[in-house]
Amino acid sequence: MSHISNEDLWKALINRLKNDWNEKYQDFGSIENIKHQTKFCKVLSKDISQTLNHNEILITWNTLHIYFKQNGFGISPQKKKLEVIKDYLGRDLLFHSQTKENKPLIKEEKKEIKSLSPISETLTEEDSFTLKNQTSNALNKDNSFARKSIYVAFGSLLLLLISSFWIYSQQNELSESELRMEKEKIIALIDRANALEFSLYAAVPNISDTIKLNKFYIPDSQNKKEIVRIISKNKAKGNILDTESSYRMLNKQAIIFDRISKSYAEVITLESWNLQWLHALDSTKYAEYKVVNEQRYTLQKHNDKWLILKNEYEGQATWFDE
Repeated sequence: MSHISNEDLWKALINRLKNDWNEKYQDFGSIENIKHQTKFCKVLSKDISQTLNHNEILITWNTLHIYFKQNGFGISPQKKKLEVIKDYLGRDLLFHSQTKENKPLIKEEKKEIKSLSPISETLTEEDSFTLKNQTSNALNKDNSFARKSIYVAFGSLLLLLISSFWIYSQQNELSESELRMEKEKIIALIDRANALEFSLYAAVPNISDTIKLNKFYIPDSQNKKEIVRIISKNKAKGNILDTESSYRMLNKQAIIFDRISKSYAEVITLESWNLQWLHALDSTKYAEYKVVNEQRYTLQKHNDKWLILKNEYEGQATWFDE
């Protein structure tokens, strides 16, 4: 099987799901508008493992959920997960690859025949036959040389890319002990960052400690700016956090490391946040933010210390008085 791009692999997966949809997944709406996407991803995760005769989960539903959210495998997907997708598609992938490769050849053949036809009309049948043979031989030699040149250039480029990737992966690969240690550092960082965020909300109207966020976020982090905005807004409105009923919780047992190297990591967490904002003057409710959701953290190392680059999540506050 020839190499297939990540984009074509995604298209092949979607085509496979379209073919299987009515039989297996029709309860989830349509492939263009999937209902209950989390449940669908859990079903698909099990289906992939069963198709490949594996008892363990080969691709988690969280990972599939991310793929469908971004409508593709992303910029730098894990190679092992792409191999699982390829194994799952099997013959569907082979057919997709062959179909794509054959189409340009047909167009090229038609173009070559069309370019020769006006010349042959002005010649005798014998001359035309001779000219066609000579032209065909010349074209074959030129095409053969061009193909060889392309193969050599492509092979050199591919070798360079493989070598560069190997060197990069060796430099960024973690040993088993390093991996365990870095995971512990990241979990502790996220937990401490969340604890600081909650304490800053609880301290409103005092906002002097927001500078402490720099210990956990990169300087221009949008998430850090959003935390400061929430604090400043509630101070300006004269609000305080009801600390007796508000809380936050990080489920450390449900943390998934989607990617991790010596300097970069992507982590999925399961968190509970309950923030009850009150008017300071009469203690009436101003707003409520109460969610249990998945959050995706992207982290980078700066000066040998993990910092949060961004944190993506879904959640909406309820406003009682704006």
